[in-house]
Amino acid sequence: MFATGFAPYAASENLVNSKLALAMLGRGWDVQIISAADEGFTYVAEWEEPWLPLRPRTCEVQHKLGNNIGKLLSRGWSSLRMGHPIAGVRWGDAALVTALRSHDAKRFDFVLSRSISDFGHIPAMAFHNKTGIRWFANWNDPPSYIFPEPYRYTSSSCRKFWWNRYFREVLSTSDCNTFPCQRLANHILNHFGINDHVKTTIIPHIGLVGYQANKKLKDSCFRLCHAGNLSSERNPRPFLEALKGLMNIMDPADSLAFEIIGVEEVYLSDMINKLGMTSVVSFLGKKSYLETLDRLARNDVLVIIEAPCEEGIFMPSKLVDYVQVGRPVLAVSPLNGTVSDLINTRGGGICVNCRSVEDILTGLKTFYNVWRKDDLDSYRSINLENLFNPDTILNLYQNLMVQ
Repeated sequence: MFATGFAPYAASENLVNSKLALAMLGRGWDVQIISAADEGFTYVAEWEEPWLPLRPRTCEVQHKLGNNIGKLLSRGWSSLRMGHPIAGVRWGDAALVTALRSHDAKRFDFVLSRSISDFGHIPAMAFHNKTGIRWFANWNDPPSYIFPEPYRYTSSSCRKFWWNRYFREVLSTSDCNTFPCQRLANHILNHFGINDHVKTTIIPHIGLVGYQANKKLKDSCFRLCHAGNLSSERNPRPFLEALKGLMNIMDPADSLAFEIIGVEEVYLSDMINKLGMTSVVSFLGKKSYLETLDRLARNDVLVIIEAPCEEGIFMPSKLVDYVQVGRPVLAVSPLNGTVSDLINTRGGGICVNCRSVEDILTGLKTFYNVWRKDDLDSYRSINLENLFNPDTILNLYQNLMVQ
Protein backbone atom coordinates (compact mmCIF):
# COMPACT_ATOMS: atom_id res chain seq x y z
CA MET A 1 0.00 0.00 0.00
CA PHE A 2 1.40 3.36 -1.09
CA ALA A 3 -0.17 5.84 1.34
CA THR A 4 1.44 9.25 1.68
CA GLY A 5 -0.92 9.89 4.59
CA PHE A 6 -0.69 7.21 7.25
CA ALA A 7 -0.17 6.48 10.93
CA PRO A 8 1.19 7.76 13.22
CA TYR A 9 0.01 11.08 11.78
CA ALA A 10 -3.62 11.53 12.80
CA ALA A 11 -5.08 13.63 10.01
CA SER A 12 -8.47 12.45 8.74
CA GLU A 13 -7.39 10.74 5.50
CA ASN A 14 -4.41 9.17 7.27
CA LEU A 15 -6.85 7.56 9.69
CA VAL A 16 -8.92 6.17 6.80
CA ASN A 17 -5.83 4.53 5.31
CA SER A 18 -4.61 3.24 8.67
CA LYS A 19 -7.97 1.68 9.54
CA LEU A 20 -8.00 -0.15 6.22
CA ALA A 21 -4.49 -1.53 6.69
CA LEU A 22 -5.29 -2.56 10.27
CA ALA A 23 -8.40 -4.45 9.15
CA MET A 24 -6.45 -6.20 6.38
CA LEU A 25 -3.82 -7.21 8.89
CA GLY A 26 -6.54 -8.48 11.24
CA ARG A 27 -7.90 -10.72 8.50
CA GLY A 28 -4.47 -12.29 8.08
CA TRP A 29 -3.36 -10.44 4.97
CA ASP A 30 0.34 -9.65 4.69
CA VAL A 31 0.42 -5.87 4.30
CA GLN A 32 3.37 -3.53 3.80
CA ILE A 33 2.82 0.21 3.80
CA ILE A 34 5.09 2.78 2.17
CA SER A 35 4.25 6.18 3.61
CA ALA A 36 5.54 9.74 3.87
CA ALA A 37 6.05 12.13 6.74
CA ASP A 38 2.93 14.28 7.06
CA GLU A 39 4.12 17.85 7.39
CA GLY A 40 0.62 19.27 7.30
CA PHE A 41 -1.97 19.68 10.04
CA THR A 42 -2.30 16.65 12.31
CA TYR A 43 -3.66 16.01 15.79
CA VAL A 44 -1.13 13.39 16.86
CA ALA A 45 2.24 12.44 15.36
CA GLU A 46 3.45 9.63 17.65
CA TRP A 47 2.78 5.90 17.36
CA GLU A 48 0.03 4.80 19.75
CA GLU A 49 -2.92 2.44 19.94
CA PRO A 50 -4.68 1.22 17.90
CA TRP A 51 -1.97 1.66 15.24
CA LEU A 52 0.94 -0.08 16.98
CA PRO A 53 0.52 -3.37 15.02
CA LEU A 54 1.14 -1.34 11.83
CA ARG A 55 4.41 0.17 12.96
CA PRO A 56 6.73 -2.73 11.96
CA ARG A 57 4.96 -2.94 8.58
CA THR A 58 5.27 0.75 7.75
CA CYS A 59 8.22 2.21 5.90
CA GLU A 60 8.23 6.00 6.01
CA VAL A 61 10.17 7.02 2.92
CA GLN A 62 12.11 10.26 2.96
CA HIS A 63 14.28 11.83 0.30
CA LYS A 64 17.31 14.06 0.74
CA LEU A 65 16.41 17.72 0.86
CA GLY A 66 19.74 19.37 -0.10
CA ASN A 67 20.13 22.95 -1.28
CA ASN A 68 18.01 24.61 -3.96
CA ILE A 69 20.22 23.53 -6.85
CA GLY A 70 20.42 19.98 -5.52
CA LYS A 71 16.64 19.81 -5.11
CA LEU A 72 16.09 21.11 -8.64
CA LEU A 73 18.46 18.55 -10.15
CA SER A 74 17.00 15.77 -8.02
CA ARG A 75 13.44 16.68 -8.99
CA GLY A 76 14.43 16.86 -12.67
CA TRP A 77 16.00 13.39 -12.52
CA SER A 78 13.02 11.91 -10.70
CA SER A 79 10.63 13.52 -13.18
CA LEU A 80 12.48 11.87 -16.07
CA ARG A 81 12.47 8.47 -14.32
CA MET A 82 8.80 8.64 -13.33
CA GLY A 83 7.53 10.44 -16.43
CA HIS A 84 5.61 13.15 -14.58
CA PRO A 85 7.11 16.50 -13.44
CA ILE A 86 4.72 17.02 -10.53
CA ALA A 87 5.10 17.96 -6.87
CA GLY A 88 5.95 14.89 -4.81
CA VAL A 89 7.79 13.12 -7.65
CA ARG A 90 10.99 12.78 -5.61
CA TRP A 91 9.09 10.95 -2.87
CA GLY A 92 7.48 8.78 -5.55
CA ASP A 93 10.88 7.89 -7.00
CA ALA A 94 12.25 6.94 -3.57
CA ALA A 95 9.07 5.00 -2.72
CA LEU A 96 9.35 3.04 -5.97
CA VAL A 97 12.93 2.00 -5.19
CA THR A 98 11.83 0.84 -1.73
CA ALA A 99 8.90 -1.14 -3.13
CA LEU A 100 10.98 -2.87 -5.82
CA ARG A 101 13.55 -3.97 -3.22
CA SER A 102 10.78 -5.40 -1.05
CA HIS A 103 9.26 -7.11 -4.08
CA ASP A 104 12.59 -8.78 -4.86
CA ALA A 105 12.69 -10.16 -1.32
CA LYS A 106 9.02 -11.27 -1.18
CA ARG A 107 6.74 -10.85 -4.16
CA PHE A 108 3.56 -8.84 -3.74
CA ASP A 109 0.22 -9.99 -5.13
CA PHE A 110 -1.51 -6.60 -5.30
CA VAL A 111 -0.65 -2.92 -5.07
CA LEU A 112 -2.91 -0.24 -3.63
CA SER A 113 -2.35 3.51 -3.84
CA ARG A 114 -4.28 5.93 -1.69
CA SER A 115 -5.09 9.57 -2.13
CA ILE A 116 -4.76 12.04 -0.62
CA SER A 117 -2.04 13.27 -1.38
CA ASP A 118 -2.46 13.28 -5.13
CA PHE A 119 1.10 12.10 -5.82
CA GLY A 120 0.50 8.89 -3.87
CA HIS A 121 -0.37 7.11 -7.13
CA ILE A 122 2.87 7.84 -8.98
CA PRO A 123 5.07 5.08 -7.47
CA ALA A 124 2.20 2.58 -7.72
CA MET A 125 1.79 3.30 -11.42
CA ALA A 126 5.52 2.88 -12.05
CA PHE A 127 5.61 -0.31 -9.95
CA HIS A 128 2.63 -1.70 -11.87
CA ASN A 129 4.25 -0.88 -15.22
CA LYS A 130 7.54 -2.55 -14.24
CA THR A 131 6.16 -5.68 -12.58
CA GLY A 132 2.71 -6.24 -14.07
CA ILE A 133 1.28 -6.64 -10.55
CA ARG A 134 -2.39 -5.67 -10.37
CA TRP A 135 -2.97 -2.17 -9.03
CA PHE A 136 -6.01 -0.50 -7.45
CA ALA A 137 -5.95 3.31 -7.23
CA ASN A 138 -8.15 4.89 -4.58
CA TRP A 139 -9.56 8.44 -4.71
CA ASN A 140 -10.94 9.84 -1.44
CA ASP A 141 -11.08 13.44 -2.69
CA PRO A 142 -10.86 15.14 -6.07
CA PRO A 143 -7.66 16.94 -7.04
CA SER A 144 -7.67 20.23 -5.17
CA TYR A 145 -8.08 22.40 -8.27
CA ILE A 146 -11.36 20.71 -9.22
CA PHE A 147 -13.00 21.04 -5.81
CA PRO A 148 -16.53 22.42 -6.28
CA GLU A 149 -17.58 25.91 -5.16
CA PRO A 150 -17.36 27.41 -2.55
CA TYR A 151 -13.89 25.83 -2.35
CA ARG A 152 -11.44 27.98 -4.30
CA TYR A 153 -8.16 26.15 -4.73
CA THR A 154 -6.22 27.51 -7.68
CA SER A 155 -3.35 26.28 -9.81
CA SER A 156 -1.48 27.71 -12.78
CA SER A 157 -2.26 26.57 -16.32
CA CYS A 158 1.16 24.94 -16.58
CA ARG A 159 0.69 22.93 -13.39
CA LYS A 160 -2.82 21.93 -14.41
CA PHE A 161 -1.47 20.63 -17.73
CA TRP A 162 1.01 18.28 -16.03
CA TRP A 163 -1.39 17.23 -13.29
CA ASN A 164 -4.18 16.54 -15.82
CA ARG A 165 -1.80 14.40 -17.85
CA TYR A 166 -0.79 12.47 -14.74
CA PHE A 167 -4.35 11.95 -13.43
CA ARG A 168 -5.64 10.72 -16.78
CA GLU A 169 -2.84 8.17 -16.97
CA VAL A 170 -3.56 6.95 -13.42
CA LEU A 171 -7.27 6.58 -14.15
CA SER A 172 -6.71 4.76 -17.44
CA THR A 173 -3.73 2.59 -16.37
CA SER A 174 -4.84 1.17 -13.01
CA ASP A 175 -6.70 -2.13 -12.98
CA CYS A 176 -9.45 -0.51 -10.96
CA ASN A 177 -10.19 2.93 -9.51
CA THR A 178 -11.97 2.88 -6.17
CA PHE A 179 -14.06 5.74 -4.76
CA PRO A 180 -15.90 6.06 -1.44
CA CYS A 181 -19.09 7.23 -3.16
CA GLN A 182 -20.61 7.43 -6.64
CA ARG A 183 -20.99 11.22 -6.75
CA LEU A 184 -17.24 11.68 -6.22
CA ALA A 185 -16.50 9.10 -8.92
CA ASN A 186 -18.76 10.91 -11.37
CA HIS A 187 -17.20 14.28 -10.58
CA ILE A 188 -13.64 13.09 -11.16
CA LEU A 189 -14.30 10.91 -14.20
CA ASN A 190 -16.41 13.57 -15.91
CA HIS A 191 -13.79 16.26 -15.36
CA PHE A 192 -11.05 14.20 -16.95
CA GLY A 193 -13.26 12.95 -19.78
CA ILE A 194 -12.77 9.31 -18.84
CA ASN A 195 -14.94 6.86 -20.76
CA ASP A 196 -17.20 4.29 -19.15
CA HIS A 197 -14.89 1.41 -20.07
CA VAL A 198 -12.49 2.41 -17.26
CA LYS A 199 -13.11 0.04 -14.38
CA THR A 200 -14.41 1.67 -11.19
CA THR A 201 -15.74 0.33 -7.91
CA ILE A 202 -17.40 2.09 -4.99
CA ILE A 203 -15.82 1.09 -1.65
CA PRO A 204 -16.89 3.28 1.29
CA HIS A 205 -14.59 4.31 4.14
CA ILE A 206 -14.00 1.63 6.76
CA GLY A 207 -14.75 1.51 10.47
CA LEU A 208 -12.20 0.62 13.13
CA VAL A 209 -11.97 -3.14 13.51
CA GLY A 210 -12.99 -4.44 16.94
CA TYR A 211 -14.24 -1.13 18.37
CA GLN A 212 -17.20 -1.15 20.77
CA ALA A 213 -18.59 2.16 22.02
CA ASN A 214 -19.63 2.75 25.61
CA LYS A 215 -23.34 3.20 26.30
CA LYS A 216 -24.48 6.83 26.58
CA LEU A 217 -25.65 7.84 30.06
CA LYS A 218 -28.73 10.08 30.29
CA ASP A 219 -28.52 13.39 32.16
CA SER A 220 -30.23 16.78 31.97
CA CYS A 221 -27.82 18.19 29.36
CA PHE A 222 -28.54 17.80 25.65
CA ARG A 223 -25.06 17.29 24.21
CA LEU A 224 -23.93 17.70 20.61
CA CYS A 225 -20.44 17.31 19.17
CA HIS A 226 -18.53 18.01 15.98
CA ALA A 227 -15.15 16.35 15.34
CA GLY A 228 -12.54 17.93 13.09
CA ASN A 229 -11.75 21.10 11.27
CA LEU A 230 -14.43 23.66 10.44
CA SER A 231 -12.88 25.51 7.50
CA SER A 232 -14.33 28.77 6.26
CA GLU A 233 -15.97 26.91 3.35
CA ARG A 234 -17.90 24.77 5.84
CA ASN A 235 -19.62 27.85 7.20
CA PRO A 236 -20.79 27.00 10.74
CA ARG A 237 -22.79 30.20 11.20
CA PRO A 238 -26.21 28.82 10.06
CA PHE A 239 -25.81 25.91 12.48
CA LEU A 240 -24.76 28.16 15.37
CA GLU A 241 -27.69 30.49 14.74
CA ALA A 242 -30.06 27.52 14.74
CA LEU A 243 -28.44 26.20 17.92
CA LYS A 244 -29.04 29.58 19.57
CA GLY A 245 -32.66 29.35 18.47
CA LEU A 246 -32.93 25.96 20.17
CA MET A 247 -31.32 27.31 23.31
CA ASN A 248 -34.03 29.98 23.53
CA ILE A 249 -36.94 27.53 23.43
CA MET A 250 -35.63 24.65 25.54
CA ASP A 251 -37.21 23.65 28.83
CA PRO A 252 -35.50 25.66 31.61
CA ALA A 253 -34.74 22.42 33.43
CA ASP A 254 -32.52 21.27 30.55
CA SER A 255 -29.11 22.54 29.52
CA LEU A 256 -27.32 22.54 26.18
CA ALA A 257 -23.70 21.86 25.20
CA PHE A 258 -21.95 21.80 21.84
CA GLU A 259 -18.40 20.44 21.80
CA ILE A 260 -15.89 20.90 19.00
CA ILE A 261 -12.99 18.45 18.91
CA GLY A 262 -10.07 20.22 17.29
CA VAL A 263 -8.15 23.45 17.23
CA GLU A 264 -9.90 26.64 18.32
CA GLU A 265 -9.83 28.85 15.24
CA VAL A 266 -9.94 32.62 15.68
CA TYR A 267 -12.71 33.30 13.18
CA LEU A 268 -14.93 30.67 14.79
CA SER A 269 -14.28 31.94 18.32
CA ASP A 270 -15.18 35.47 17.21
CA MET A 271 -18.40 34.17 15.66
CA ILE A 272 -19.34 32.35 18.87
CA ASN A 273 -18.61 35.46 20.96
CA LYS A 274 -20.74 37.70 18.73
CA LEU A 275 -23.64 35.26 18.95
CA GLY A 276 -23.35 35.19 22.75
CA MET A 277 -22.87 31.42 22.88
CA THR A 278 -19.65 31.04 24.85
CA SER A 279 -21.54 29.32 27.66
CA VAL A 280 -22.79 26.63 25.27
CA VAL A 281 -19.92 26.01 22.83
CA SER A 282 -16.57 24.60 23.98
CA PHE A 283 -13.38 23.59 22.17
CA LEU A 284 -11.79 20.35 23.35
CA GLY A 285 -8.51 20.76 21.48
CA LYS A 286 -6.51 17.97 19.86
CA LYS A 287 -7.26 14.38 20.82
CA SER A 288 -5.98 11.00 19.73
CA TYR A 289 -8.21 8.84 17.58
CA LEU A 290 -9.38 6.58 20.41
CA GLU A 291 -9.91 9.59 22.68
CA THR A 292 -12.00 11.16 19.94
CA LEU A 293 -14.20 8.08 19.58
CA ASP A 294 -14.72 7.89 23.33
CA ARG A 295 -15.62 11.58 23.49
CA LEU A 296 -18.07 11.21 20.61
CA ALA A 297 -19.74 8.35 22.46
CA ARG A 298 -20.44 10.65 25.44
CA ASN A 299 -22.66 12.88 23.32
CA ASP A 300 -26.29 12.57 22.29
CA VAL A 301 -26.14 13.82 18.70
CA LEU A 302 -23.11 14.12 16.41
CA VAL A 303 -22.93 16.94 13.89
CA ILE A 304 -21.54 17.07 10.36
CA ILE A 305 -21.24 20.52 8.80
CA GLU A 306 -20.53 20.48 5.07
CA ALA A 307 -19.83 23.28 2.63
CA PRO A 308 -22.89 24.58 0.73
CA CYS A 309 -21.92 23.02 -2.59
CA GLU A 310 -24.50 22.66 -5.35
CA GLU A 311 -23.87 18.92 -5.10
CA GLY A 312 -22.38 17.15 -2.10
CA ILE A 313 -19.80 14.95 -3.79
CA PHE A 314 -17.84 14.08 -0.65
CA MET A 315 -17.99 11.15 1.76
CA PRO A 316 -16.88 12.69 5.09
CA SER A 317 -14.74 10.21 6.96
CA LYS A 318 -16.15 11.44 10.27
CA LEU A 319 -19.53 9.98 9.27
CA VAL A 320 -18.05 6.50 9.70
CA ASP A 321 -16.79 7.34 13.19
CA TYR A 322 -20.15 8.83 14.17
CA VAL A 323 -22.01 5.76 12.98
CA GLN A 324 -19.57 3.40 14.68
CA VAL A 325 -20.09 4.94 18.13
CA GLY A 326 -23.84 4.40 17.67
CA ARG A 327 -25.01 8.00 17.97
CA PRO A 328 -27.52 9.69 15.65
CA VAL A 329 -26.15 12.10 13.06
CA LEU A 330 -27.34 15.61 12.30
CA ALA A 331 -25.96 16.23 8.83
CA VAL A 332 -25.90 19.92 7.95
CA SER A 333 -25.31 19.19 4.29
CA PRO A 334 -26.36 19.89 0.71
CA LEU A 335 -29.71 18.18 0.22
CA ASN A 336 -28.43 16.98 -3.16
CA GLY A 337 -25.45 15.02 -1.94
CA THR A 338 -23.81 11.84 -0.71
CA VAL A 339 -24.59 12.24 3.00
CA SER A 340 -28.20 13.06 2.22
CA ASP A 341 -28.39 9.99 -0.01
CA LEU A 342 -27.11 7.72 2.74
CA ILE A 343 -29.23 9.04 5.60
CA ASN A 344 -32.42 9.25 3.54
CA THR A 345 -32.05 5.67 2.27
CA ARG A 346 -30.34 3.94 5.20
CA GLY A 347 -31.36 5.99 8.23
CA GLY A 348 -29.08 6.86 11.12
CA GLY A 349 -30.02 10.49 11.57
CA ILE A 350 -31.46 13.60 9.96
CA CYS A 351 -30.13 15.56 6.99
CA VAL A 352 -30.92 19.29 6.94
CA ASN A 353 -30.25 22.01 4.39
CA CYS A 354 -26.88 23.58 5.22
CA ARG A 355 -28.07 26.90 3.72
CA SER A 356 -31.21 27.20 5.89
CA VAL A 357 -31.18 28.21 9.57
CA GLU A 358 -34.87 27.32 9.77
CA ASP A 359 -34.32 23.80 8.42
CA ILE A 360 -31.38 23.22 10.77
CA LEU A 361 -33.46 24.41 13.73
CA THR A 362 -36.23 22.00 12.76
CA GLY A 363 -33.73 19.14 12.82
CA LEU A 364 -32.36 20.25 16.19
CA LYS A 365 -35.85 20.50 17.68
CA THR A 366 -36.70 17.02 16.40
CA PHE A 367 -33.63 15.52 18.06
CA TYR A 368 -34.21 17.50 21.26
CA ASN A 369 -37.79 16.25 21.59
CA VAL A 370 -36.69 12.67 20.94
CA TRP A 371 -33.89 13.10 23.50
CA ARG A 372 -36.39 14.26 26.11
CA LYS A 373 -38.32 11.02 25.49
CA ASP A 374 -35.06 9.07 25.91
CA ASP A 375 -35.58 7.52 22.47
CA LEU A 376 -32.50 8.57 20.45
CA ASP A 377 -31.59 4.91 19.97
CA SER A 378 -34.53 4.71 17.57
CA TYR A 379 -32.32 6.50 15.05
CA ARG A 380 -29.67 3.83 15.16
CA SER A 381 -29.34 2.18 11.73
CA ILE A 382 -27.87 -1.30 11.35
CA ASN A 383 -28.21 -0.77 7.60
CA LEU A 384 -25.85 2.22 7.76
CA GLU A 385 -23.49 0.53 10.23
CA ASN A 386 -23.15 -2.49 7.95
CA LEU A 387 -22.10 -0.23 5.06
CA PHE A 388 -18.90 0.72 6.93
CA ASN A 389 -18.35 -2.59 8.70
CA PRO A 390 -14.74 -3.80 8.27
CA ASP A 391 -15.88 -7.21 7.03
CA THR A 392 -18.10 -5.55 4.41
CA ILE A 393 -15.24 -3.38 3.15
CA LEU A 394 -12.67 -6.20 3.11
CA ASN A 395 -15.08 -8.41 1.20
CA LEU A 396 -15.35 -5.71 -1.48
CA TYR A 397 -11.55 -5.64 -1.80
CA GLN A 398 -11.40 -9.43 -1.84
CA ASN A 399 -13.95 -9.53 -4.65
CA LEU A 400 -11.71 -7.17 -6.64
CA MET A 401 -8.71 -9.37 -6.06
CA VAL A 402 -10.33 -12.59 -7.28
CA GLN A 403 -11.75 -11.08 -10.48
